[in-house]
Amino acid sequence: MVYGDNHVDPVRLFDPQHEVPPADALDLHFPVPTSLSLFGDAVARTPDMAHLLPKLGQVYENVLLATVVQVQRVCGYVVHPTYGQRAAARLAITAISENSVPNESIMRIHGHLYVGRTATSLADGQQHPVNLTWLRQFVRDVWTTYLGKLEEATSEEFGLVWGALPDNHPADREIVEPPFAPHVAQHAVPNAVVCPGRYGPLERVLADHQWRIGIAESQVRVQAERRQAG
Repeated sequence: MVYGDNHVDPVRLFDPQHEVPPADALDLHFPVPTSLSLFGDAVARTPDMAHLLPKLGQVYENVLLATVVQVQRVCGYVVHPTYGQRAAARLAITAISENSVPNESIMRIHGHLYVGRTATSLADGQQHPVNLTWLRQFVRDVWTTYLGKLEEATSEEFGLVWGALPDNHPADREIVEPPFAPHVAQHAVPNAVVCPGRYGPLERVLADHQWRIGIAESQVRVQAERRQAG
């Protein structure tokens, strides 16, 4: 394996205008920080700001499409009988953005990246199983890039200022100007708000949840190392 050998364009898994995903597709779930949904909700409810809503939608679409590229680069591997567990491959992905979740009182902007369980090996052009263990683990790296792009794009387009909240991980940032951050706790939902998707039950991979698992594992390792050194 050589770095960059899977830096190719993925193919589309299905056309959402006319098709549905395969029954065994993965649904990679990418929500936005709660404060950005609150910003979108405020824009939608304020007549003088309503013209910003289509722009917010386009900004998010662009971030989500960039995330498709990142999933391909980070997770584009198949299990190959000759080339091993991480053979470079071209994934099949379809991205869909949505701004609501059933039974939620506020806007909930999020994206679904539907990924096929098989992909085309770049070595032999044949279909092989995607390395799902690798994908489930390293989607957390995609999550951090997604958040960075989201913050950069919304800061540039709308002048939003992001920052870490007290008692949160430094990378777990919300909008602090305008002051939406104080309202985040009011709209927080235990175990995160997860959209069931429009295609029925599919295996979900929660990108933010995987990232938090990685943070917790890292903290455990640091504590163990300190005890050993102590």
